[in-house]
Amino acid sequence: MLIRRPVAEVFEAFVDPAITAHFWFTKGSARLEAGKSVRWDWEMYGLSMQADVLAVEKERRILVGWSAYGHSEIEFLFTPRGPGETFVSISHRGFKGTPEEMTEAAIGSTEGFTFVVSGLKAWLEHGIELKLVHDRFPDKRVQA
Repeated sequence: MLIRRPVAEVFEAFVDPAITAHFWFTKGSARLEAGKSVRWDWEMYGLSMQADVLAVEKERRILVGWSAYGHSEIEFLFTPRGPGETFVSISHRGFKGTPEEMTEAAIGSTEGFTFVVSGLKAWLEHGIELKLVHDRFPDKRVQA
């Protein structure tokens, strides 16, 4: 997804949990730094997840391992596309289970990260907090 903001700003939006909370999780325990484990909370669902930061290449790449779908990895790539534009791509790999379970996980992940990057775009380009992740499962919310 093309984000009309400089790569430094887009990268920082994923590294700094105070910014990420505007478009993905509600709370993160720390900035993303290689070798650290962080906790991400989705308080509206009563859900927490540990993420292991495997690699951080400033303004280029973030690689995170987490316990969703067994143990899987998420890679975020940030590609400058001229002045004030960044292309963000997200790859989620390492699904475990039967072929049907892996297919279901891939579909759910694709949907979820589409919401994340769409929310990122709205927040960084327009200052609008869409709450896409918050509203994805309204019947599963434990708090408003």
